[in-house]
Amino acid sequence: MNKYMKLIAMSFKENTVYRSKVILYIIGGLIQVFMYYYIWNAVFDNGGNVIGGYSRLEFITYIIVSFSLSGVMPSSVSNALSKDVRTGDIVSLMTKPISIDYYYLFYNIGDGIITGIFMGLPLFIIGYFYLGVMLPYNILTFIISLALGFVVVFYLNFIIGQLSFFTTSVVGIVIAYQSVSMFLSGSIVPLSLLPGSVRTVIEVLPFKSGFSIPLNIYLGKISGEEVVYNILFQVMWIFILKFLSDRIYKLGLEKNSILGG
Repeated sequence: MNKYMKLIAMSFKENTVYRSKVILYIIGGLIQVFMYYYIWNAVFDNGGNVIGGYSRLEFITYIIVSFSLSGVMPSSVSNALSKDVRTGDIVSLMTKPISIDYYYLFYNIGDGIITGIFMGLPLFIIGYFYLGVMLPYNILTFIISLALGFVVVFYLNFIIGQLSFFTTSVVGIVIAYQSVSMFLSGSIVPLSLLPGSVRTVIEVLPFKSGFSIPLNIYLGKISGEEVVYNILFQVMWIFILKFLSDRIYKLGLEKNSILGG
């Protein structure tokens, strides 16, 4: 456990240095939050009291909490892993007494905590006091689901990053994946606004674990036995993605020249 805490502490130290990043994130986040706030208020003014099963306040809360959490999720791990493979820094990481995925996971946990405190929390507080954002329906189940969603998002992005073992650049793949996953995860708008055929496919995929499930638990849209089902769904995908990641990693080591193979 000590080695994991050291990784989190190292992430704390490195991320607190970039104060300009914090300021720019908050400013950019505020612009987007208010933009979406006024856009969706206008939509509700012309479209009725409920859209996609969400009241005006629920919808605004969904969007603002989603923006507050967007910087917390470990979406940059794919680029970090790709860079380390390309530069050969991955070799030194392999010598550490910790598996490579856990190294990146716990480093990103530290990054997520710092981002949440200094970037996400200010956006949420402003949303709560000035825009009427709701508090969580059940904070405990929300936190549990959010933590599990974090791990699912990590492994999805980690697997994308692992493709760098087989190709010289994954930049295009990363951009394409992140663009698609923003919609499939429900981070832009609730999934109930998507066509029924698309939702049917999304229901069995892991993407909704990152935003849609935690945010709907936050709003109380998922409650009772459904909470248990959705949390088990997230846990199931963690095991599946971990298994896939381990298999890809072994194939990557066999094919990649950085190990002298």
